Amino acid sequence: MMTQDLCKQQCAEQKFTYIGLMNGSYCLCGNDVSEFEVLDSSLCDAYCSGNSEEICGSNDTNVIYIMETAQIGTVDNISLIINDQVFYTDEAVEIEAIVQANTEFIVTMQFGDGSSYKFLEEPFSLKKYYRVPGEYKVLVSVHDINGINPKLFDETSITVEDRKTRFEIDCPKVVEPETESSCILSVISGTSLTMNFLMSEDEDMSPETEIPDPFFRSVGQPVPPLINGTRGPSVSAEIVHLAYSKVKFKGLLLGFEYYVMEKGKFVLLVLNPTCDSEDYCEDLLECSSSCNPWNTRKCGDDKALCSYISQCVDMEELPRCHQSSSSSRKFKIKHSFDIETADVGYNYFSIPTESSYDVVPGDIIGFKVVESSSLWYRNSTEYEIENGIVDVSDDQELGVLHYLQAVIVEPVSVTLAHIYNKTGDYSISVKLTDLESEYSQNSSLPVQLPLSTVHLEINQINVMVGKEISACITANGSNLILHWDYLGTDEKEVYDDPVPQEGLFKNITCNSGGDYVLSVNVSNLWNSEYVSAEFHCFEPIGKDWSFNSDSPKSTPPGEVIFNLKFDGLELPSSISYVVDFGDGSVSDGTEIASENDEWETSFSHSYDSEGNFNVTLNISNPVDFEIFELTIQIYEKMSNLSVDAFYILSGSYPDDKLELKGKIKTDAPRDSTLYFENNIAGHVTLYKMEFDDGSFDKNFSDNIIQHSFSEIERGDFIPGLNPRSDEYSNEAKSFVILMMF
Repeated sequence: MMTQDLCKQQCAEQKFTYIGLMNGSYCLCGNDVSEFEVLDSSLCDAYCSGNSEEICGSNDTNVIYIMETAQIGTVDNISLIINDQVFYTDEAVEIEAIVQANTEFIVTMQFGDGSSYKFLEEPFSLKKYYRVPGEYKVLVSVHDINGINPKLFDETSITVEDRKTRFEIDCPKVVEPETESSCILSVISGTSLTMNFLMSEDEDMSPETEIPDPFFRSVGQPVPPLINGTRGPSVSAEIVHLAYSKVKFKGLLLGFEYYVMEKGKFVLLVLNPTCDSEDYCEDLLECSSSCNPWNTRKCGDDKALCSYISQCVDMEELPRCHQSSSSSRKFKIKHSFDIETADVGYNYFSIPTESSYDVVPGDIIGFKVVESSSLWYRNSTEYEIENGIVDVSDDQELGVLHYLQAVIVEPVSVTLAHIYNKTGDYSISVKLTDLESEYSQNSSLPVQLPLSTVHLEINQINVMVGKEISACITANGSNLILHWDYLGTDEKEVYDDPVPQEGLFKNITCNSGGDYVLSVNVSNLWNSEYVSAEFHCFEPIGKDWSFNSDSPKSTPPGEVIFNLKFDGLELPSSISYVVDFGDGSVSDGTEIASENDEWETSFSHSYDSEGNFNVTLNISNPVDFEIFELTIQIYEKMSNLSVDAFYILSGSYPDDKLELKGKIKTDAPRDSTLYFENNIAGHVTLYKMEFDDGSFDKNFSDNIIQHSFSEIERGDFIPGLNPRSDEYSNEAKSFVILMMF
């Protein structure tokens, strides 16, 4: 369909000066019109087939409508210049476009990360940061403002590396010997890495090995290096939830890219979804009463998995896959970062490396402005609005997308495996090398036998003060830490080797009397066990005791009173005494106790027969004893005393003894010697003879008493005989002696 402009463009492209239009549909080009006759313009009555309001010649084929072509410039070439091919995430990439043209044109750069910038004037250069490592294709295009010239392109590829290499070694708390043990190397950041590692000092460093790069991603609205547009009004909102920012994997937050419209204070947020009564399922990215592991997606037969939103969708309701999260979803703040920006334009906030901030499927990115600060945004397209891809605040769709993007990494894990044959603490060394530097890190891996079957024995429960008890710990395990708690002390011992079969020994000295508990906490990195045993410390009995009685005694009744007294300064504890009375009777044990250190007691025992009895007193505690002995004398009580008197004139007693004379046998010659024979039942200690007139009073040990009267005259004498067995007089006899002269 012909128009005047179309004909002009076609002729201008061929460098012709004039156009000629014929019959509404034909376009002629030329440089010389001097041979043509100029006619009245009314003869040009044919309208253009492509525009009924324009004249395109005449229906008379001999009439041509001639016009001058416009002087259309050309765009001849565009070149993309980048000063290198490999860059790092912390350095700017300088990008420049060089255009050869003789008309007005527009240059557009596309940076390969979803962001772009349109140049309206020279210079066509800028600095661009790539915060996510990877391969990028940078594309630059140019076209004239009239759209006459074809669009020209140039492109180049660049590689962005991460030289902030960061990694961690995670080894088990403890492992068993002779089993495969694994440490996990988690590479959080860094690219183009090689690894060497050493699992034991007895071995050589491993060969250099390439390891995969961590998986870097960004969520949110791509942030351009520059923005050319009219600044819109600030969005007044408490907290803004970003579209395009739903996290779909577990990772760590590295930083935020954002473009500031009004400088000031911001709070950058990671928000976590919440549910009223159910759980938020990381696999479904929605609330449900039944959740699967976060990396498991299960769709029914009538559903299809939409990887864009990681949800099962109805294929009849597409393009639901392109919808963002529901604006009615409830979120709570998971991580927040207070920042203050002094510069308008592109900014980057790097998360401090001394802390780790995790993100999980379902988390979203947001921000909060403080006072008059604001972020740049773009208006959502009609398609985005129809599908709910808009930023949200207070459940209200804002119709815009803010330039804020979070950089997230999913660390890569490498397993370092080894078998250790012996127990001990092993040092794990890992060296990573990137394009510029080397990084080393060490970790320790304890190899221990698990602790089990802990048993505590002591060689004696009762021990004397000043003496030792021996405690023995038997157990299965190695690298034990023993905390001995006894007598008010707490001692720590470390034993690295496996516990020997005979056990581990500890000698403990009793310092003072009392009941005690020996407690031992035995532990290694596998577990701990607590065992205890009681023991008792006793003071020596000592010899500071008095033991006596009121013996001798006679029987019946034969009762003896005994006295026992402590004469020392400090009465021993937990002691008792037992008495063996020597007649086959033994007392029950009697406790000796006092609130102070003074103690004394008395007790009695009755003997049924005469004799000498050895009494044994045993004072004891469980570890000591003292023996004290007494001899008790018991006499038979005297009875049936009779006295027979005899005399001797010459000769010897008893061969020549004569009975007394007289009717009642009371007379004896004046020069005779009298003998008194005492007969009595029972034990006699002495005999006492005395006269009633007091002229004679004497004790005798023999039952035969000899006496000669000093006066040789006739008279009456009344001797009295009194045998004694103790301090008491038991029997007496009196009679009359008549002496002749």
